[in-house]
Amino acid sequence: MLISLPGPNFTAWSKVVKSILSHSPVISVIDQLHEGVNWPSEESQQILNNIMVYCDTFPLSAIYYRKLMKACSEDIETLGGDIEDCLMERVVEACSCPPPAADAHDVCHFSYVVPFPLHVPVAAWPQPAEEQVQVAAIPLRVLRDHNLVGMKTWEAGLCLTEMCLASPPELFTGKCIVELGAGIGSTACILSQGLARAVPQSIILTDFNELVLENADHNIKINESSHEHVAGRIHTTVCDWRDVNTVEDVPVSMRHADLILAADCTYSEDIIDHLLRTMTCLVAASKARVSSVSPSVFQNGKILESDTKSADREDTEPKKVDEDGSLLVELGRQFGPIIILTCTERSVETWQYLNRALKSSTFQLRCRDITQWARKLCKGGILQFENRDRVHTFCLYSAN
Repeated sequence: MLISLPGPNFTAWSKVVKSILSHSPVISVIDQLHEGVNWPSEESQQILNNIMVYCDTFPLSAIYYRKLMKACSEDIETLGGDIEDCLMERVVEACSCPPPAADAHDVCHFSYVVPFPLHVPVAAWPQPAEEQVQVAAIPLRVLRDHNLVGMKTWEAGLCLTEMCLASPPELFTGKCIVELGAGIGSTACILSQGLARAVPQSIILTDFNELVLENADHNIKINESSHEHVAGRIHTTVCDWRDVNTVEDVPVSMRHADLILAADCTYSEDIIDHLLRTMTCLVAASKARVSSVSPSVFQNGKILESDTKSADREDTEPKKVDEDGSLLVELGRQFGPIIILTCTERSVETWQYLNRALKSSTFQLRCRDITQWARKLCKGGILQFENRDRVHTFCLYSAN
């Protein structure tokens, strides 16, 4: 869905709209309204109301919406302005509705704003102009207070999406893309906006939970009008990493992957083992050869502490690759299929375990840390999210 912003102060308004639609702290939104949008003029209040019209279709969290409208009203009063009727109606509506019950799920939409039209690689946002500037908003339904991790947005998922948006079209054109632990489907829904000139063969979103996949299907559907070029190419399927121990365990629809994506799937030690084993089997299946993980290197589902031998081998040393947007394309040509894994550093113990696992020969994968390269590629940022400095990016491929 398109949102029009005033050209002369486009940069300032784009910050406001990105913050609101991604549920950034209300105090941050108020601060941004004070910077370059002539707040609280009649025109600026009308523009804010136009942004909220989008939210009538894809609602914000009821709690967040109430806080935002109340804060805007109080700020206008503090600045000595008059609140316009369009905003006053929203303030009355938001404050008169009873807050959600304590046990009610906070169903809402996080939306992410991207340039329009969008084509990979995305270099930068439009510059301020004389006329209106249109941006595209991609809505994603989430359950903010739900216990299922797959029903929320996560920093590493947005980081993965942003990196893909900055990558060359050759990374996607004609390729079979598989995402493990796809959750709400944010990567596919946002990335698909930019693939009109880089149409993949298919995008397969996987998760182990049926409720999560139903929600991902919903998000695909509400965005389908804006990515018609991939209509019928995005699918969901169940994949439980705990059940994947050999190539034969990999779902048939996933066995031809050219590009494998995974984000924020390394939040516990047991999950890390299952994920990396699944990746090993998926890479082997996509290379059309039978492979399995030797049970002798596992102990109660964990990698052995002593098994920290690097999977680097002389015959898998990559040829020199320029550190630019073509890095992943070249790695794919040399070693494909490749895996792009983004992880948020949280627990020290889990992070240390992940690094040991990535260096281990257990999972028959070679790992390349491309964190600094990814940050350089995405400098300036396309999407709105916090904790960028805590997200790390790795590229994995077969060590055989």
